[in-house]
Formats: sequence, structure tokens, C-alpha cells
Amino acid sequence: MAVQATMMFSKKLTYTDINKRLAIPTKILPSLPGFNRSHAVKIQLMYGTKIWSIDCTVRKQGYTKPVFSRGWRKFVVHNKLKIGDRVTIYKVQHQDGSSHYRVEVEKPAAGN
Repeated sequence: MAVQATMMFSKKLTYTDINKRLAIPTKILPSLPGFNRSHAVKIQLMYGTKIWSIDCTVRKQGYTKPVFSRGWRKFVVHNKLKIGDRVTIYKVQHQDGSSHYRVEVEKPAAGN
């Protein structure tokens, strides 16, 4: 089955990204599952062979800045992510119309 992966965003992790939540670019909102008047949606992130269930939330009022919240810290701790690591998120579209999200993690070279 043919799949197509599209890079959604790439980000160098900050203190807040590691310890609280991952702020993600607002421009990718149309590529996420529909919020359907809710302020949260579940995202299935694949890293390696494991699927992580992460809540993607937006503010209820004002600026709709999306963040990965519930489940994100567990992902960070389990995968030993650090400040300065770069995460890249891809949307993987399957031929049958289904999709999931794939994470790649790039660690800085030693000594940087």
C-alpha cells in the first residue's frame, strides 16, 4: 500500500517543550484531525515501532495556539528527549485515506 509522508514541522526543543508541553505551529491546524468545536483532539504519534497517544489542545478563547499536552511528557521522558534535540513531525497519508503522524528525533552532535 502506497503511503505519502508530508513534513508538518520541525522544532528544536526548549525547556517548556521538555517540561510542560510542545507548542506547535498554528499553520498546521488544517492538517490535524478536526476539533469539532472541542478544544482537544487525540493524535497518534508513531516513533520507531511504538504508537503514542497525545492530546493536541487549543485555547478555548482568543489565539488558538495548538500544543501537544497530555501524553507528551510521558513521550519525552520515555524517549529521553533533551533541550536542543530536534523533533520533526510528518503526516503519513495512506492510500485508503487514513493517516497517522510520525516523529523523528535528531540529537545534537556530541560537543555541541
